[in-house]
Amino acid sequence: MGDRLAGKVAVVTGGGGGIGAATAELFVNEGALVAIVDPVADAVAGAAARIDPSGAKLLSIVRDIGQEAEAERAIKETVSRFGQLDILVTAAGVRLYGPITEATAESWN
Repeated sequence: MGDRLAGKVAVVTGGGGGIGAATAELFVNEGALVAIVDPVADAVAGAAARIDPSGAKLLSIVRDIGQEAEAERAIKETVSRFGQLDILVTAAGVRLYGPITEATAESWN
């Protein structure tokens, strides 16, 4: 465990798995308080149990940050719990069906 992020608070979207969960784990191991945000409740619960079983350094938030109001709620919950926000990692993935070069603004949204 390090302390490079001691005293910092991070929100990690897509924190239920993959790059988001790995980032959240690294941040906790470096001393940060972290909120993981993901729309899949089971993924959030699993990542939280693995990263910080005590729940002292991690806040689990089930929200779809693709919806502006849900993203705002996730930020407010984080600040309410930890008192500040220093770092935002947007690791939530999007699904595009087809080549990215053919994506339209409509399909992206």
